[in-house]
Amino acid sequence: MKLRIPILDLILVFIATIVCFIFIFKPNLVNSHIRSILIILLILFLSGYSLVAVLYPRKKILTH
Repeated sequence: MKLRIPILDLILVFIATIVCFIFIFKPNLVNSHIRSILIILLILFLSGYSLVAVLYPRKKILTH
């Protein structure tokens, strides 16, 4: 029996956002390249992916 979660991708985006916030606000990463990469990931990819996933859901999700 498979456990199917239709919004698993959005749950993973939420977890990735929380992880990015934790690493961005760490005081020892203030002038680090890792912090810059995480900010770019958070602003460009995660926000865009979640917006597109909410605006255009899959057809399987809509039929249930």
